[in-house]
Amino acid sequence: MTGIVRVLSDLHLGHSGTLINDVEQLAPLIEGAETIIFNGDTIEERCSAFYDRGQDMLGELDALCRRLGAAPVYLSGNHDPDAWEKSWVDLCEGEVFISHGHAVLKYISPWSRHAGKTARIIDELWEDFKDTDQSIEQRFELTRKSCHATEVYQPQLGRTLISKALTVAEEAWPPSRPLSIVRTWINVPEDARDFVTEYRPDARFFIMGHTHFPGIWKCGGLNVINTGAFFLLLNARTVEIADGQMTVHSVKMNRAGEFVRGTRKGVFTGLPATASV
Repeated sequence: MTGIVRVLSDLHLGHSGTLINDVEQLAPLIEGAETIIFNGDTIEERCSAFYDRGQDMLGELDALCRRLGAAPVYLSGNHDPDAWEKSWVDLCEGEVFISHGHAVLKYISPWSRHAGKTARIIDELWEDFKDTDQSIEQRFELTRKSCHATEVYQPQLGRTLISKALTVAEEAWPPSRPLSIVRTWINVPEDARDFVTEYRPDARFFIMGHTHFPGIWKCGGLNVINTGAFFLLLNARTVEIADGQMTVHSVKMNRAGEFVRGTRKGVFTGLPATASV
């Protein structure tokens, strides 16, 4: 894989809360890229209420990428753990590690309403993991099994102001849940650093999504970049790697309803000139 590489995550195609009504809205973010990496939670594989629409939109997304000359690479997330063969990619001679980010969290979604209920099952899976070679392949298999131990929330959300207010209320219940979400946001950069130190110690960049909280954090020698989500409340970001440089931009919607690059949030130089898998 060479040329311009772009990374997006957490499209949640088919979900009633995604901001993507039509994949054509993504055309400005795809056009000009030779490769585009969809870094997990691209579709709602585990949500029966959204599955069919997600599959239809995925087909439309594939067609859009082909039309624009961009080769799509799909990585698994916690909402689509079985949909894709790949769970991670290494770019720029191993300096850039890309994965959805759910693997860095033992309980996958510790903010979930059902986290306490599923913790016992996941603890048992981790006990079995101790008897494996504990390679990155085994770690991601553990993560895949842990995803199936969690329960998926399937709200039917609308797009009116009232629906958005109800969404905020849903996200804030029970009262302990906002605290758990904030705690995860605070801790996940260090959790990501620990994961990468164990499995990709030579990486200087970790591009992830999963928590829907966009940002860039410096943790020791590792830059953790979270690309947010095309979802209510928080915004998405896009990462582009080309000619030895990585740039991070916010994503905004223009008047035509298309998603386009917004403010530049970060730029990193000195990467190997060829991004390859």
